[in-house]
Amino acid sequence: MKTIGVYIHYPFCVKKCPYCDFTSFVYSIEEEERYMEYITKEIQLKAKGEIVDTIYFGGGTPSLMSLKVLNSIFESIDKNYKIGKDAEITIEVNPGTIDKEKLSFWKNIGINRISIGAQSFIDEELFILGRIHTVSDTLKTFFLLREYGFDNVNFDLIYSIPFQNSNNFYKSLDFTLSLSPEHISIYNLTIEEGTLFYERYIKGEFTLPDNDEEANMYAYAMNLLEEVGFIHYEISNFARNINLKCRHNLKYWNQEDYHGYGVSAYSFTNHIRYGNYKNLFVYYEKINNGELPIENIEILNDETYPKDYLFVKLRLMEGVSEKEFFERFEKKISDYIPNLSLFLKEGLIKRKKDRICLTKKGILLANEIFKDIL
Repeated sequence: MKTIGVYIHYPFCVKKCPYCDFTSFVYSIEEEERYMEYITKEIQLKAKGEIVDTIYFGGGTPSLMSLKVLNSIFESIDKNYKIGKDAEITIEVNPGTIDKEKLSFWKNIGINRISIGAQSFIDEELFILGRIHTVSDTLKTFFLLREYGFDNVNFDLIYSIPFQNSNNFYKSLDFTLSLSPEHISIYNLTIEEGTLFYERYIKGEFTLPDNDEEANMYAYAMNLLEEVGFIHYEISNFARNINLKCRHNLKYWNQEDYHGYGVSAYSFTNHIRYGNYKNLFVYYEKINNGELPIENIEILNDETYPKDYLFVKLRLMEGVSEKEFFERFEKKISDYIPNLSLFLKEGLIKRKKDRICLTKKGILLANEIFKDIL
């Protein structure tokens, strides 16, 4: 039987960050318990006893989740799926939202990978980002995780923050490395429409680092992390060794099957990608009616499937096998990347044996290359 991943979206936060466009709501115990009931109902509607080898709790702020709610969700997953013995089980953590009781419970229930939303190790930058934690909170959280034996920890960092001096980003990265995490994810800040940051940005209330400075920050990160032995395996992701790559996220980039649960969560099965309603109460209503709460659906056909495959696979540093692509789709990669020869000439894409993959220069211009696919 094939294995799948399970994603649980926990949409509650103490406070919404001004740059965040994910579906999230202010935390309350009553709403959390109500939401849990619907998550478990959705699992009953969708699951068919498949083997699960990755589980990922994302948000929102899933580290706020009560032990009662987390236990109920785990029981529902265990009842409706078969959880593999070596399953990777990740939970996202905001600094300052955990305690010893939670960590003891997480350890016992099988959570074995932690992703900390540090974002920066400069307090002034955390204030600009509207985060509710300080650098001190991040350190306390990390050391508490180590005390309880969590040995697979990721740090999320953001660069291209409003008013950011690139040297501050370098300091954050250097400090992150001094803590010896197993994984680091680095994202450039994007100003998304509908966020408070977007409103402030179009009013000219803050400036962002220019394109050259942004590229220099990312190039510095790539080079430094590779120098100290991290494996750069996906555009934004670096693992200390091959066994510490995020197995759940690799499902997204390898077009493997996963089931998403909760408001706004996405699933991918049998070449079909579908997303749940973003409106919490519509989500509830659909499940009340015994329906899967699907708001949008994309069926990958003979034309769109190869494009989608290239789009996600080229995010991986290993790239795409030309032989495997032809065997799968009976077409050449160049049929879907019209300017492939130009990208090769300009050093944006390279060939490694029968694989094509982005170069370091190409990673910096990845969005322009992806536009050629789309």
